[in-house]
Amino acid sequence: MRRRKDRAMDIVADIGGTNARFACYQPDEAASGAGILLHIARYACADFPSMADALAHYCKSIQITPDRMSLAVAGPVDGAEVSFTNNSWSFVKQEIKTRFHLSSLTVINDFTAQALVPPYLSQQALTVVRYGTPYPNTPILVLGAGTGLGFAAILPVNEGWCPLETECGNGLLALRGDDPADLPAFLRSKEEVVSFESCLSGRGLEYLYQFLAPHDVPMTARQIAETAEDNDKARTAIILFFNLLANFIANGILSTGARQGVYISGGIAPKLKRFLPESQFLERLADHGAYSDYVGAVPVYLIEQEQAEQAGLLGAGLAITNQHLNHRRV
Repeated sequence: MRRRKDRAMDIVADIGGTNARFACYQPDEAASGAGILLHIARYACADFPSMADALAHYCKSIQITPDRMSLAVAGPVDGAEVSFTNNSWSFVKQEIKTRFHLSSLTVINDFTAQALVPPYLSQQALTVVRYGTPYPNTPILVLGAGTGLGFAAILPVNEGWCPLETECGNGLLALRGDDPADLPAFLRSKEEVVSFESCLSGRGLEYLYQFLAPHDVPMTARQIAETAEDNDKARTAIILFFNLLANFIANGILSTGARQGVYISGGIAPKLKRFLPESQFLERLADHGAYSDYVGAVPVYLIEQEQAEQAGLLGAGLAITNQHLNHRRV
């Protein structure tokens, strides 16, 4: 069913290693808000042989033929063909544009999309982890752990926001002196390259539990979260997760100059925020040697779970008209 031109709808997607979220996006005509999401749907990636099949299923289910489309995907998006980092899907940009008869197709990294959203978030969408003192006209940092580890920033430019696209989650793991010294060796038995994502992701949380409980039956990330109230080793794994997250954030602040604020998103931290006070998260962010004042003054926020789950979709919508992402359009 082809819709009338005066009812044009944009389709947006936020696709990670495990889940694919789709929605219709209605821009904010006043350009003062993030826009509106309609017909939100979430599918398991494993239920479809390809992204195109999942996308076709969504469009058919809501009887919409899209005009413009914006895809936020977990992985690098530079080439004509995009392969996902943590699942088997791949697609060719021009083939998607042709198959769905699109006037434009925007393809960005999923955390580039997440990074576009914080300027539009209300206080109700956030938990303040540390108030700090925002430094104006500096970048905002957005990061989060889920199936993988995302990291992006936005820079204020000409009354708009220019995204800084990165793959910092795959940077080599850095530990402090009070971190477990034998953790890197354990992780090397699991992965060839030990990155921050090796700890700060779903599989990373599972590795941390296995490291702390080598003689116990391995648990999934979901099981660790569900049993942590009564399982000391699961709780300790989560606390270690937050301690290592502080290391990652401190490095991110120093490498990007993001002194206006840090926003924590993703599928893990918002669900486990009740354990954050038990960790050394804030102490680590306030203790960085000669740069303690620099890192320690940055405000830190946690995006609430419901908003975090929709941030990628909203960011994909905002990307459609972001002039700094023109190179991501076909």
